[in-house]
Amino acid sequence: MSDQKNEEQEMNNQPAERSDAYKYILVFLGGLAAGVALGLYLNSKQGKELRKQFTNRMSKMEQEIESKVSAAMEEINRLAEKGGMGKNKSQEG
Repeated sequence: MSDQKNEEQEMNNQPAERSDAYKYILVFLGGLAAGVALGLYLNSKQGKELRKQFTNRMSKMEQEIESKVSAAMEEINRLAEKGGMGKNKSQEG
């Protein structure tokens, strides 16, 4: 009897496995289609302008981040030179 139950379980699992495989294939094809559409758009005149705007914004953000990091490093160095970092009041005495 247990052999018959195992065969029934195997038969019931096969359609579910096929269904999952079809889902993965459809998701892959959907992603592929979206990638192709995005590539075609980004290669168009509007897409090139969008890429240019994006590059400019990223460049500005990079400059802002660099200046903030530089300012923070200067402040850290200033505090370290002053002796404000790494010392507790209990260590001073």
